[in-house]
Amino acid sequence: MKKLNSQLILEIVIVLFWTSEYAHVPYFTPYLRFLGTGATLVGMIVAAYGFTQMMLRIPIGIATDVTGAYRFVIISGLFFTTVSSLGLFITTNIVLIFICRVLAGVASSTWIASTVAYMTYYPVSDSVHASARLNALNNGGKLLAFAAGGAAAAAAGYRAALFVSFAAGLVGLVLAFFVEKVEIRRERLSIRKVILAMTSARVIIPSLLMAAQQMALHATVFSFTSDIARQAGASSGMLSVLTAVFTAVQILSAVLISSPGFLRLRRNRALAGGYALLAVYMLMLGYSGDVRVMLVGQAAAAVGSAILASLLLSECVRDVPDGERSTVVGTFQAVYGLGMTVGPIMMGCLMESFGSTVSCTVFAGATAILAAAVLLFWRRDAV
Repeated sequence: MKKLNSQLILEIVIVLFWTSEYAHVPYFTPYLRFLGTGATLVGMIVAAYGFTQMMLRIPIGIATDVTGAYRFVIISGLFFTTVSSLGLFITTNIVLIFICRVLAGVASSTWIASTVAYMTYYPVSDSVHASARLNALNNGGKLLAFAAGGAAAAAAGYRAALFVSFAAGLVGLVLAFFVEKVEIRRERLSIRKVILAMTSARVIIPSLLMAAQQMALHATVFSFTSDIARQAGASSGMLSVLTAVFTAVQILSAVLISSPGFLRLRRNRALAGGYALLAVYMLMLGYSGDVRVMLVGQAAAAVGSAILASLLLSECVRDVPDGERSTVVGTFQAVYGLGMTVGPIMMGCLMESFGSTVSCTVFAGATAILAAAVLLFWRRDAV
């Protein structure tokens, strides 16, 4: 019963953390554009979130493995997301907004601790189910974020969603103090073990594949999709619906990913299917000009990204001892932070120079090529 209560508190904290990080995301790009910010600069501000994670996640992972301070890191994450959201709510200065996005990236970098702590509640043999459930909690927080942020934005404008982010972070911060200390039996972490964990093909290949997924998502769903939809006539309420559909379908996808039939699939087919769905979504986004078609595309992207996130994390940690998981997860998340950084910058530059249709086509083509490569060259047989 004690273990169940501890897990439940951590689940609530995870939901509130991601609510704080994402309640304002559907409106952030239009808000920056309203302030007169160009597409390239918008891409750079959005990319600061991923760049910070790329730089911090490995050091935080190593430090967490060495100290075992999982609860402290979780609390720190809630603190930084709360401060970031409050800063964004208060200021309209572009430099300060950039700094606040960096702080949001610092907060997200602590996701390592929540990931490792949560997976201790499941045996290693059940890692795919644990990853899918963790992904569902992550997206549950985002769904709550988009619902609450959307209602606030519709009632009082874009900045009201920033206050929702602040409030969720503050409540989560208080609850985080009630998360029980995570006990993981650790061997002494040597430099050799760190290097092996960070350079193993079993870690690097899934991490790079996840970076491609994040590159696609942060170039579209979490940045310029809202700008493209707004140009197609979407209201602020519809922007919230677009992101809510994406997140709700991701949560429902956890049921599919945990099903016995899915677990019997060859992994190369499952991964290739995930990338193919992302490619189809980006073509729909670039060519339709119709918000209703974009909604269908959002659902396709959600299924594809959920498949990729669950399977690639599971692959990354499958044979890793508990005491080294933070280092491995830190590497995984730092590498995919590269995609979060490069994606919006590339998309912003392409959008400014060539428009949305060409930009989406370039990203769709690259993603389709990756789907074919995974199908041909991934050698593992099953999930």
